[in-house]
Amino acid sequence: MRIPITFLIVFTLILISGASISAQTNNPLKTSFVEYRNRIDDQVGRLTQDDLKKIDDAIREQEKNTGLKAYVLIMKYIPGWVNDERFPQKQFAYWKSKGIVDDKSFLFIMSVEQVKFQVVRGSFIQNHENDYEVFMLRNQMESAFHRKAYGEGIVDYIKGLSEIPSLKKALTAEKKRHDQLLLFMLVIFPSITLIFILIRMRAKIKADRNLKKEKKEGPYIE
Repeated sequence: MRIPITFLIVFTLILISGASISAQTNNPLKTSFVEYRNRIDDQVGRLTQDDLKKIDDAIREQEKNTGLKAYVLIMKYIPGWVNDERFPQKQFAYWKSKGIVDDKSFLFIMSVEQVKFQVVRGSFIQNHENDYEVFMLRNQMESAFHRKAYGEGIVDYIKGLSEIPSLKKALTAEKKRHDQLLLFMLVIFPSITLIFILIRMRAKIKADRNLKKEKKEGPYIE
């Protein structure tokens, strides 16, 4: 029995389309992510001007003192979060792939209509944080959000995260290593290099003098 060529073509196209849809479904990069705009991106107007200033001040002070970097994203509705509870982590990973955030960054992400918020922390923070203290910080922020004190909740979290003893200790130790490396690169290494150059120059000068002396005296014949 012959199978019509048209049927084969249609059947093949259906198989290809199905495979393409399946690949898109299984590929996390196909998720619709939010593009980066600002460190504090309130697209709903939940934060007052006073809130924005206090958060910005807290972000700058924290980054200067510890190297931690906070980001805030507040949207009316986040489609990717509908059926995927891990969307905030994937959103963070997406921004990390673009070089926006790093292992010392953390992201406040909030969807107003979905009544959801989460704080995603980079691997450095997660590796050195204290679970109980992070849990308490989150509860404190949630309490502030219920009072609609969004700015207060975010600022308290930023400041509280910097004060977690285990994280603070790790940041201090890393800063000490960085300062030691910087000292070596800016002072010790150039000094060693200069000493080495001076020794080589002195050896060359001495060799040149000996050579001139030999040429001046000439060969000695007994």
